[in-house]
Amino acid sequence: MVYLVGITGGSGSGKSTLAYGLQVKFPDLIEVVHFDDYQKAEEDVPIHQGMKNWDHPDAINFSNLLKDLKLLKNGKSVQIMTKSTKHNPQYEENGRIPYVMEAKKIILVEGYMALTNDDIRKLYDFTIFLDLSSKERIKRRTKFINPEYKNKVLLPMHEQHVESTKNFADIVINVEKYNEQEVQELVLRKLKSLKIISGIN
Repeated sequence: MVYLVGITGGSGSGKSTLAYGLQVKFPDLIEVVHFDDYQKAEEDVPIHQGMKNWDHPDAINFSNLLKDLKLLKNGKSVQIMTKSTKHNPQYEENGRIPYVMEAKKIILVEGYMALTNDDIRKLYDFTIFLDLSSKERIKRRTKFINPEYKNKVLLPMHEQHVESTKNFADIVINVEKYNEQEVQELVLRKLKSLKIISGIN
């Protein structure tokens, strides 16, 4: 059986850090779906306040994501065009490259819009919301944010489309209270209690 686990939260809350940290620990058990790989082409992204709005659900190709998640859940591998720096460290120079994603026992779906779509939510076996104040999230974010984009798009879109999905999460973790390792341990304990992970220390 393949389990789908959704990991969401605002930009800078630690979604990728958690997902890829767990994958490093259990590479034969865990695969990661990087939500940004399903962002639409730039010309198809909606405009808000005169800027490309990458933080709106309409910037995501949910139909492709749904199709791929169904295949993975049925034990089939999928090929995606990835921008993830883990598999495509030269993305800025070369653009997206093909990557074959295997249907491992646990598929972690990490992304800011991971809980916004009804059809996708129905596929998850477990969901996690990483909760962190906007001030701390912006401080932790590694990529440069245009101040105008942050104030006019990123923060308002978070309140409108991400914060509200906290209600759909099976568990909400206040990551301000824990370090990276402690967050991993919290999630692992929960996955073990649900029998999603078993027979490991």
